[in-house]
Amino acid sequence: MSSPGPRAQLLSIGTELTDGVIQNTHFRYLGSQLKSLGFRVVGGLQLPDELEPIRRALADAEAELIVVTGGLGPTSDDLTREAVARAAGAALEFHPELWQGLLARYASSGRKPPESNRRQAYIPAGFEVLPNDWGTAPGFWGPLPGAKAGKEAGAWLAALPGPPAELEPMFAQRLLPLLAAAFPGVAGGVELAATSLLIPESALEDALRRHRREGITWGTRVAEDHIDFSLRGGQEGEREQMLAGLQGEFGGAHVRRGFWRPGELLFRALELRGELLALAESCTGGLAAKWLTDLPGA
Repeated sequence: MSSPGPRAQLLSIGTELTDGVIQNTHFRYLGSQLKSLGFRVVGGLQLPDELEPIRRALADAEAELIVVTGGLGPTSDDLTREAVARAAGAALEFHPELWQGLLARYASSGRKPPESNRRQAYIPAGFEVLPNDWGTAPGFWGPLPGAKAGKEAGAWLAALPGPPAELEPMFAQRLLPLLAAAFPGVAGGVELAATSLLIPESALEDALRRHRREGITWGTRVAEDHIDFSLRGGQEGEREQMLAGLQGEFGGAHVRRGFWRPGELLFRALELRGELLALAESCTGGLAAKWLTDLPGA
């Protein structure tokens, strides 16, 4: 039986997706996250990097929430900004603070951003910027009047970057509070995000059951080097007590507030201490070095 909650529709942008070059993991992550919040996911589309198909999909969407992923990069085929602006009947506005942030990000590694990166400082008028601390492409959030949401107000639209390492923390830390405000009736709109390291999934699940508090639910996402989990519903103090119980059982190094990758933790520790790391990998084939160099500024 379908959930009676507000409808959500997912649009993943990228010719590399429609051509089958890379696998689309966005539907699985966003679908499970939105369902656990109480949304009813009514559909998902993969669309090429072409302006008209994206605009048409936005105009035809029949949902109260539309989440668009991808197409926010600096190249000429990154067209999500333009498509949303056209669907909303809005102009693209240049945000100097976003451009200054890009300049500072590149300057920290002794480089200057290509001029094409200026595209990422343009946001459709009337939309709120979603800062991206994990990459160069900011997202945005706002009303889309033209969508077929079954009401005059149209739909809420969130645009998030495509790389999972950017999309997932942005969903948890930037978008969730906005969803809670825009959809106050959605269950579990407020969450406590956390990461477990070196804990088997079954052991984490058992511990979550042991430490659970009334009215609190959770969702987990297993990655190759950690497990993200979130505590939703209940009172804030009860969520904090549940996290404290998990940290007391496993230790603060293994259960951390917020979504973290091990490479991020190591990078921050090295940066804080002013130290460098050199890796010589054989059995791992350079995987540990990749986890680090995937991070902006590494």
